[in-house]
Amino acid sequence: PSEAARAALAASDAPTAEVHVPTTAEVMDAYSDAVPMAADPTALGAAAGQFDNAAVRWMLTRVAPRDVLAWWTDLVEPTLRVLAERPALERPGESVVPALTAAAFAELRSRAAVAAAHLEGERPAPTVIVVPTADGPDLRAHVMATALQAERVRARVLSSTTPAVVAGAIERAAPAALLVEVAEGAAGARVASVVRAAMGARSGLPIFVHHGAQAPDLPVAANVHRVRTLTGALHEILAAVRGE
Repeated sequence: PSEAARAALAASDAPTAEVHVPTTAEVMDAYSDAVPMAADPTALGAAAGQFDNAAVRWMLTRVAPRDVLAWWTDLVEPTLRVLAERPALERPGESVVPALTAAAFAELRSRAAVAAAHLEGERPAPTVIVVPTADGPDLRAHVMATALQAERVRARVLSSTTPAVVAGAIERAAPAALLVEVAEGAAGARVASVVRAAMGARSGLPIFVHHGAQAPDLPVAANVHRVRTLTGALHEILAAVRGE
């Protein structure tokens, strides 16, 4: 929506007229204030299956506009799970799950941009690094990062689990906490190596490991915390970085 607004203004026939160029936050806040839709994974799956991009983006924007965790647990995650389990004969170049995932990433970028705009001019916000352990892009890790940013915490997702990269990112960003997002089926050794790298990079850094029902073996330390739910991870991280 913000890109569309800027494009429309740029194409104006009266370039000398004084106009107010809406910021990303203003445009997206207007969308967020609209009447929200109820989460309907069946409808979203049907729209995604038809590659109806307009309907998909409409639903992704309207459902839980101010609660990204509810957006994920009530709408996006169940839809992706059903689509992944459903056999399909797809045309060349058309694959439903990657297409819906890409649309979800785009929606997260919009929501995160709004949160970042609201952070401008405020006192420096604490930073949290999110480390996904999936083999590829992890949408759930970006959901957590977006949820943190919506709570006035700057969040960054690290694209590598290599111990040296993890340690280097901690040294450069000086985060207030680190979240390890354990993907389903992720090797326990990979998760443990990330935790050990973080412990070695900075003593006492709060490290949260969100593993759901899967509980990997982890180094035992006072600053290493296990969490089983997204909501629990969010609340515990916020308490740690805010000193509550």
